[in-house]
Formats: sequence, structure tokens, C-alpha cells
Amino acid sequence: WLLAEAEYLLRLANQRLELERDWDGAVSMLTAADNVLIETRNPRLDKVRAQIARELMALRAVPAVDRVGAIFRLQALQEQVTSLPWMPEKLIPDVAVEEEPRVLEEQTWYWNAWFTVKDNVTRMVRIRERDAPIAAPLTPDQQYYLQQNMHLMLEQAQVALLREQTELYTHSLGRVQEWLDQYLVMEDERTRAARAALAQLAAWDVSPERPDVTKSLILLQKLVEEQRRGSVNSAAPVKAQPKVQKKEEAAPAQAEGEA
Repeated sequence: WLLAEAEYLLRLANQRLELERDWDGAVSMLTAADNVLIETRNPRLDKVRAQIARELMALRAVPAVDRVGAIFRLQALQEQVTSLPWMPEKLIPDVAVEEEPRVLEEQTWYWNAWFTVKDNVTRMVRIRERDAPIAAPLTPDQQYYLQQNMHLMLEQAQVALLREQTELYTHSLGRVQEWLDQYLVMEDERTRAARAALAQLAAWDVSPERPDVTKSLILLQKLVEEQRRGSVNSAAPVKAQPKVQKKEEAAPAQAEGEA
């Protein structure tokens, strides 16, 4: 029964690691299986315990990823999307230039009308030259759709994190980073905090290489099968060999019968 329990725990360790990506659960199951093998006090199982020790060492050597913490951080970014400092609809405020009032000399009425029209047109149309290009401001509809796209990308990053899909995870966070750099006010503290959180999340290895923990299970199954075969052979009945009378013993008996 102890060997059956140890085999069951080793199966659970493989399931936790391969199907559920639960590193801590796999370590717990391997440790429990090793404790069960200690109770057997069978020196033939030392090879299995040695293999379990190697697999535990390999699992603990892999850097752990706090998936629950990463999910919470991505969800926190989703909640802050609407409150981030998006670029306003009017990027460059108009600066009112105070001009000295024009003193019109005594002229005819059409000259006064001409100067009045000229001043009004000058105030309405202004030409400004800038060396750096200016991003177009977002309309309310564009801002709403952009926020929804960011929500979807962060949701996609969470799914990729749970499935250990590195390319999809990196692509999703990269798209969010591009939108933050393009449509947010960089001088705001909220923007700096969001960009720092994204940079930290993007640096994580969401799909580390999983070590092989099947060798201990295969070795234990092999030893259990050998033990079963040995017990079956030892319990098999031994066939009785027929007795053969010697000729010397049979001859006197035959002579007595003739007499």
C-alpha cells in the first residue's frame, strides 16, 4: 500500500507540472512521495529516492514566477486606463497677444473700415512654425476605442501568462506600451507609474523550461512490477515428482508373488 501511495503522489506531481503549470504543487507532491518511501524502509527504493532528490533540485533551481501577483498588476492597470492623463483635444493653447490699440488718424470712412477688417482677419488666422511634429489630438470616440483596445490587450496578456505563451504575452504588453508612449502625457506621474509597471511585467519569463520529473515515476513502477513478479513466482505450487522404484526393490517383491 505504501508503494501504491508513493506511485499515486508521483503521478500527481507530473500532472501538476505538465497540465496545471503548478511548480509549488509539484514540489509538494514529490516531497510527500519521498516521505512515504521513507516509511517502507526498503533499501531497494533508494534509487527512486535519489532520483526524486534530483528532480526536486531541478524544480527549485528554476526561477519562480508569481503568476497571481502578475495577474493582479495587470488588472490594476486595466482599472487605471480611464484615469490616465490622455492627450487633450487641444494640445497648444492659444496665447492671447496683447497689441497696442491702433490709433487711427482722421481719415475717410473707407480707410477706417479697411483697418478694422484687417485686424479682425489677423486675429482669426495665425500661422505657427514648429520643428517637431505634433500628434493629432484624440476625439472622445477615439479615446474610448483606444481605452477598450488597451483593456482587451491587457486581458489577452493575462490569458497568455496563464498559458505560458511568451510571444503573445510580449506582443500584448508591447502594444499597450506603444499606446502609452503615443497618446499619454509623459510629464504626469501616473504615466510614469504605468510605464514602470509594464516594463517590470514585460521582463518576466512567463514560460520557463520545465524539468523532467517522470524518471522517478518510471523507476518506481519498474521496481513495483519486479516485486509483483517475484511474489507471484514464490507463491506458485511446486509439482510433485513421481517416485520410481528401483529394480533391486521390485525384484524381491515379484519373487514373493511367484512363490
